[in-house]
Amino acid sequence: MPITATDSSREQITLPLFNLVVVLVAVAGLMLFGQARWQFDIHDPDFFPLNLLLPLLAAFGLYQAVKAGLAWRRHARQGSTQVQIDGPGRLRPGDTLRGRWLPGRPLPAGSPLRLQLQCIDIYEEENASASQRRRRHPQVAWEGQAEAAVPASGAAVAFQFRLPTELKRIRAFIERAPQDRVQVKSLLVVNVPFGRRIVKASADMLPVDRGWRLVVEATPSGKTVRAEIDLPIEVTIAERGGR
Repeated sequence: MPITATDSSREQITLPLFNLVVVLVAVAGLMLFGQARWQFDIHDPDFFPLNLLLPLLAAFGLYQAVKAGLAWRRHARQGSTQVQIDGPGRLRPGDTLRGRWLPGRPLPAGSPLRLQLQCIDIYEEENASASQRRRRHPQVAWEGQAEAAVPASGAAVAFQFRLPTELKRIRAFIERAPQDRVQVKSLLVVNVPFGRRIVKASADMLPVDRGWRLVVEATPSGKTVRAEIDLPIEVTIAERGGR
């Protein structure tokens, strides 16, 4: 029986809406229970420093509202797509991953598709104190691409990817430093405003977890279709104890 996974289109709607509700509650709290007002004259006796947060919260809330609206429009147009994985969910580097992508709405026959299989390594901050929660940062460590077309029947689109052979192992719970060399561990994280976070890890920095994602893009009749599906698979490096 194939392994089935559904795209994240619903989460792309609910998460911005949740952030929008948080912003509205924060603005209401500042204005009802604090002295914050839409007064930005710093020389005014009634000026309150938290007034400067109001336009920032408003901009962030507007961004989340637009983001949720675009995601809802995309979901209404293309529905929820699914992926079916053939074979076991536990693979090895170099194996071939086979499966099928099922569109949520019928697509015109012959529509070209671009499929991307992403290996996403999860890194964790190491300089956090014991009382602080260590933040996790995803990085696309590998990406494979394939081209396909919607069959005449409009049914599922078959795909296959050869998995990479060179992957970092997953960091052990207790990691011993090598005795023959000095490790250089560094993690650079750049937060791009209204964009995706940029993560760069050094060769000695090991991920604490790993995930696999399938990204499907198409433009039938000039309308963009994009789906992101987190795959429930595990690629195990048996001889090194990672995955």
